[in-house]
Amino acid sequence: MARVEQLFEHRFPSGLDWRVAQFGLHVSVVAEHLGLELQVWEEDGLGDVTGLFLRLPSGRLLLLREFHHSLHGLYPPSFEACADGHDVAMHGAPEIVEDMLPVCGLSRAEITWIGDEESRQTAIGLLDRWRCRLSE
Repeated sequence: MARVEQLFEHRFPSGLDWRVAQFGLHVSVVAEHLGLELQVWEEDGLGDVTGLFLRLPSGRLLLLREFHHSLHGLYPPSFEACADGHDVAMHGAPEIVEDMLPVCGLSRAEITWIGDEESRQTAIGLLDRWRCRLSE
């Protein structure tokens, strides 16, 4: 089985990171399972974040991030998984999440939220608007 590749300072090809799922545990659990190093950075307007940017064996890109307010006990432990907006538009969150679960050592029971068809349609609409602006 191919390994997960950790990426550093990478961006999604479409330029849009789209949340596909929320998990009820710390992102460090995934990092430990994969034997990878957590990174820390600041998200504009959202504060400090701990996480990983990954390329799955399938080639799919994922950003797993946990906001520090969750780490400091203000909220229950949770991290979100984000995928490229184009991938979400083409395949939807459930397919992306099914791809990541076994690779990341996660189960469906740990999912607290998953993107639905409405979320997929919103990603499609946003990407379409971006394309229109770029072509002007």
